[in-house]
Amino acid sequence: MPIAERTIAQLIDDLDGSDITDGGGERVDFAVPGVSYHIDLSAANAAKVDKALAPFIAAAVKANRAPLS
Repeated sequence: MPIAERTIAQLIDDLDGSDITDGGGERVDFAVPGVSYHIDLSAANAAKVDKALAPFIAAAVKANRAPLS
């Protein structure tokens, strides 16, 4: 008798451990002097990052670098 198997990938918010539903989150890429990072966040936590960084982004100049991967 064949064995049936199903693999399910569940996205998890790296900050608070909550489940990220389909379309309900994003991967945020950022760099801090010389080191690039990415973090998977729910929409609510991604919005918190955007709000926290808004004044710094407003005062910054875009760097002409290859995108983070």
